[in-house]
Amino acid sequence: DPALMATNAKIVAKLGAPGIDLNFGCPAKTVNKSRAGATLLKTPELIFDICKAVRDATPVDTPVTAKVRLGFDDDSQFADIADYAINSGIDELTVHARTKVQAYRPPAHWSLLRTISNSRGIPIIANGEIWTPSDLDLCREQSGCNAFMLARGALCRPDLGRAIKAHAESVPVNPMSWPEVAELLIQFFEANGARYDRKYSINPLKQWLVYLQYCYPQAAALFAQVKRIRDPDDMMCALLGATQKRAISAAA
Repeated sequence: DPALMATNAKIVAKLGAPGIDLNFGCPAKTVNKSRAGATLLKTPELIFDICKAVRDATPVDTPVTAKVRLGFDDDSQFADIADYAINSGIDELTVHARTKVQAYRPPAHWSLLRTISNSRGIPIIANGEIWTPSDLDLCREQSGCNAFMLARGALCRPDLGRAIKAHAESVPVNPMSWPEVAELLIQFFEANGARYDRKYSINPLKQWLVYLQYCYPQAAALFAQVKRIRDPDDMMCALLGATQKRAISAAA
């Protein structure tokens, strides 16, 4: 409902949100069955109405951005989806270069973004299958885009952004070590525990470990250790044991 979205946008803008991002790309069944996420790709006109209502309802200095996919079943509506989103007045458009049906299956079809990357007045941000600096180079070449969103690649490799920057500048950089990653896990767990009921900080941490094990075998071992943990204190003890930089006594 564009009107309800506009009302909510006003509220979050007043609360100090640095920006409002509208996600029309989520392929999750739970989201799609509520007429949200990627199911809206079937109705580009509604994407326009939602984006315009939100843009009109928020201060001009609050960026309003959107994320879409190439389409729902196929990419036949991609031009319309992009046109309606861009013409709504949003500040940036991110495109996940797959359809909803393709979900996260490789490859990402970066070349289809070239049809909109150089002819529009707002930044077009390429997304999908960027796991390494070389992937980003290839995405840039095929899509014509100069801005990129890192998603699962950054979850698997937290220093991916740093590696990409070093690659672009032709300077050496050491990969992030497991103790450094373990320290990030502790910071993430503590930050979530400070904002919400601590019991709700456990599952997001487990989800991150699932991604990390693609690059760090230690993450697989840690996940096996903590996957049945439900107590926040037990989880903290396990995390402290995963890094050599903090002592178990620090949990006291």
